[in-house]
Amino acid sequence: MPAIDFRDAGAVIPDGTPDMVVLGIAADDGRVLVSRDLHTMARHLRGFLTHRDSPGVILVPSTRSIGEAIERLLFVWQTWTPGDVRNQARWLP
Repeated sequence: MPAIDFRDAGAVIPDGTPDMVVLGIAADDGRVLVSRDLHTMARHLRGFLTHRDSPGVILVPSTRSIGEAIERLLFVWQTWTPGDVRNQARWLP
C-alpha cells in the first residue's frame, strides 16, 4: 500500500489564495485537496474542471474534531481508489 503523504497548505499556500489557484496547485502536485471550505470549494471545482482535470477534493465539515477527521481520512486512504475522488468533490464519510 502506498504511503500517505499530507502537506500543510500553510507552508505552500498563503491565506486568502483564491480557490481556483489552490485547486491548480493541488492538481499540479497530483494531490487530492482536503478542505473545510464547504461553501465555495465544490462550486469552484466545477469551474476548474472546465479547463483541466483534478485529483479531487475531500470536504471535511468543521463540526468534525481533528481526531475524527484524521480517522476518517485514514479510512478513505485505505478504502478509496484515486478514481473514487478524481474530478469530484466528496464529503468525508
